[in-house]
Amino acid sequence: MPSFSAILKKLFGTKSDRDLKAIMPYVDKINDIYTRFDQLGNDELRAETERLKSLIRERIAESSKEKANLREKLRDTEIEVSEKEAIATAIDKLTKEIDQQIEEVLLRHSEVGTNYLITLTTTEAGDILTVEAELDELSSDNILILEELRRTITRELHDEILITPRLVFVQKGSLPQGEGKAVRVRDLRNA
Repeated sequence: MPSFSAILKKLFGTKSDRDLKAIMPYVDKINDIYTRFDQLGNDELRAETERLKSLIRERIAESSKEKANLREKLRDTEIEVSEKEAIATAIDKLTKEIDQQIEEVLLRHSEVGTNYLITLTTTEAGDILTVEAELDELSSDNILILEELRRTITRELHDEILITPRLVFVQKGSLPQGEGKAVRVRDLRNA
């Protein structure tokens, strides 16, 4: 007569079987992405990158120019405090729009999870934008694919927001979460 654990294994499978079943969709996704990239030649990759850059540039050019103009006005020492406050509010609104554009770029890549963190810091050379993006499970196996993904997303972000961010991939679950919602922006410029 079979043991109780043997019956459970027959009904539910072993831990290894369940783990493999949970992992296989990610393995299939990675293999599909690899196949797609592997089939493209250098010229095709360049053409696709240029097409995406053009679309993104058109989409955000106005917001980025407006933000740069507002920052320049903010430096004027002759304007009233209320006007400076209105300009700062407009800059904040544009920054949120740009953050949304960053999210849209990241979410176009299935290898990247849905949680990311934008950190703004200041050095003597100026402001630095760092984007930390969590990778979906099993996405970190192939270093070459990850590096190409990092370069692609960095280029797309630069084309989208006209700033070259420092993009860092981190392990899934390692970024802070607020009350039920991911923390998206950490501004340490005035800290």
